[in-house]
Amino acid sequence: MSVRRGVVIAVSACAGLAVVAGAFAAGRLTAPGPAIVVTSGAVVEESPAPAMVDVAVDSEVRTPWPVSFVPAADLGDVPATAVGYRLVRTGVSGRGLASGLAQVFGAPGDVVETADGWSTATTDGSGARLSVADDEALSWTYAQDAQDAKAGSPAGPLPTPKQARAVAEQQLAALGVRLDQVDWQVLRHADSVEVIAWQLADGTRTSLAWSVVVGPDQHVIAASGMGASLEALPAYDVVGAATAVARSAQAPWSSLGPVRVMTPGRRDAEADAETVLPSPSVPAGSTLVVGATTETVTDAELQLAQYRQPDGSVLVLPAYLLTADDGTQWTTLAVGSSDVRFVPAPLPATGEDTTTVSP
Repeated sequence: MSVRRGVVIAVSACAGLAVVAGAFAAGRLTAPGPAIVVTSGAVVEESPAPAMVDVAVDSEVRTPWPVSFVPAADLGDVPATAVGYRLVRTGVSGRGLASGLAQVFGAPGDVVETADGWSTATTDGSGARLSVADDEALSWTYAQDAQDAKAGSPAGPLPTPKQARAVAEQQLAALGVRLDQVDWQVLRHADSVEVIAWQLADGTRTSLAWSVVVGPDQHVIAASGMGASLEALPAYDVVGAATAVARSAQAPWSSLGPVRVMTPGRRDAEADAETVLPSPSVPAGSTLVVGATTETVTDAELQLAQYRQPDGSVLVLPAYLLTADDGTQWTTLAVGSSDVRFVPAPLPATGEDTTTVSP
């Protein structure tokens, strides 16, 4: 029997990364017990306004002109069901989270309430700074002042990836993170090594992760995360991959993507280049020439993507990671039409960071 859920969604960039766990923070993967009641009604509500998405891979890049998608003739189209998740912060104190994080990272100063949440920054702005945002995810960040970081980490060789991961494991274990439920990634930078622990949900990587930046002498100079938990939702009906690709070219589904994604370390000339439309080959005033691209999707893998609802809550929903015939990758929602309802919403204010994908 299909269970309909009474939550709504409008796609947007989800602030912050990472889920924190431990005695002072929820931040764990949970599953609903039999007492959880899910109200009836459509689960996904999306606005036809320009779409923003925080996908279940590492980052997104803008495309220089409109892109439309067609499924390859042999692309699978088998419907299925898949579990989704939502972020919850029930029982987590923002002030308590800030205090616990300050102890782990050694951030000075008392926890004070700010306009946006809680902070341990010293009054003169120096020293290590830790802040927790009063948002749906309880996003948090830790960073050392550049001068203090330099003093605390004398010039020396950067840690090896193995050494940096060991430091990150020690820090995250102190936060109560289940290290057997993450997917590790290590990125080398010019002056530091960043260790990312991606949260797994039933073996599938989500776009939630802990990040620990390690400098010379294996000194932690920055970290980020959030204090919310992932709570499983009843399984969604999922359309086949070919159906998901085909409907992405139809309004209003085109407002959901597909959205371009790329993995860290991969250089993409299209991502670095300025947007330049092709020069018209006909006299001005006679024909409008618009640059456009059609991509053929040759492979699709069911994963998870992160979406924000109009009320600020966050869902992590079944989505396809698409691979086009030119090797580029994209993500698009896989949830069936019966669980999606489009609702009017105002356009984002000028200056907001949005990614618009037009078919």
